[in-house]
Amino acid sequence: MRIPFRRRPSLPPLAVLLLNSGGPDSRIAGALIKEDWGPDTAIVSLYLDFNPRNGKRAEPAARRTARLLGAREHHSLAFPHQGAWWFENRSGYWANPYLALWVHVVGAQYALHRGIEHVVSGFRGDASGAEFPELLQKLLVMTGPGNDRERCPILHLPLAPLAPSYEVTVAEAKRLSVGLADTWSCNRYPSDGTCKKCRARERLGLPVS
Repeated sequence: MRIPFRRRPSLPPLAVLLLNSGGPDSRIAGALIKEDWGPDTAIVSLYLDFNPRNGKRAEPAARRTARLLGAREHHSLAFPHQGAWWFENRSGYWANPYLALWVHVVGAQYALHRGIEHVVSGFRGDASGAEFPELLQKLLVMTGPGNDRERCPILHLPLAPLAPSYEVTVAEAKRLSVGLADTWSCNRYPSDGTCKKCRARERLGLPVS
């Protein structure tokens, strides 16, 4: 017998969890939800705070994205920043070598708790590998609640097929009529305008952030 999702009364039958970093890709992924599933699709926005420096600008950007998309809800989950499993890279960014896996697993767990059947993120193929979405979905099914395939949240990574370039990002945003000026990209805090992402934003007429 299938155990039903514990959907809260405030959520309609079609609700989507958006893993929202506040960056350009999250905003575009959210706009694609509206385009693909209709403007009335209920979006629950979730920001995962794992970076003590970046969160100062990323979380407000995520809230702005949630408002822009008309999200039904926006939530932030904070996680301990110190520990042997985190390290600081040369950009001064607190990193986790399994971040792509970690973010989606936490998102799937949250979706399961809320009774949301669809999880969307802006992760790209260049960040995780072209086969990542399919492998991750299989992993969630294999390790999910009682191996119940029907209860496992369904992952959607709509940007995974796109080329890893800011030109492509900006072109997709223009097609969707989505502004990116108040998103963030730089892994340094505060931004100094010298990293690859900052230079790309500047080249395309976006504020450095």
